[in-house]
Amino acid sequence: MSEGVMKVLFTIPIGKGIPVRVAVVEMWGVMAFLIILAFYLTSNMKLVPSRKQVIAEFIVDSINKITKNFLGHYWHIFAPYLGTLFLFLLGLNLLGLIGLQPPTSNLNVTASFGVMSILILIVSTIVLKNPIGWFLSHFKPIPIVFPFKFLDYLTRILSLSARLFGNILAGVTVMELIYHGLIKAHIPPVGIPAALSLYFDIFDGVLQAVIFTFLSLIYLYEALEE
Repeated sequence: MSEGVMKVLFTIPIGKGIPVRVAVVEMWGVMAFLIILAFYLTSNMKLVPSRKQVIAEFIVDSINKITKNFLGHYWHIFAPYLGTLFLFLLGLNLLGLIGLQPPTSNLNVTASFGVMSILILIVSTIVLKNPIGWFLSHFKPIPIVFPFKFLDYLTRILSLSARLFGNILAGVTVMELIYHGLIKAHIPPVGIPAALSLYFDIFDGVLQAVIFTFLSLIYLYEALEE
């Protein structure tokens, strides 16, 4: 069922052609929505905040506080990334509410998020701890763990991507089975799918975005503390 988001919608006529898939267009849509929402919430900011300004400040302050509690004085470096990651994943996971298949129901998409988070972890720890300090940290507590430390990067990518992919795909699959089952049973697909959608599309979608972002934060914390 995850093949749907990998369907080619159109091809950009550059070179041999660049195929643009459904998942890419959906992600463009979520990006555009978040950018427009950010401009709207932060326009005409005042000392006495309006309702939309309160919402914007609540989101930013919440992300900053959580990041600061874990990463200490490094929080200002990673809070923008972690906040953007959470909101982007949340938007993608909730696309099922408007009848679209979430791009995160495809392993290629979730794997890219996993690789991105681990690359940011590696690059940031190299910069903040210097290359020699980063390299030597892989020999602690004893040198024999060196190959396992590098293997750990791969297992973390797999853990992040597979967990997100599996849970979102399971929700999409269950909802499709329920919808088609009601149709075959000649029961109008009204009410029951909507009620179940509260869990599979909203609760599970929010939960998986939180888990992915929180694990990325924990991995950063562990890397910076070594």
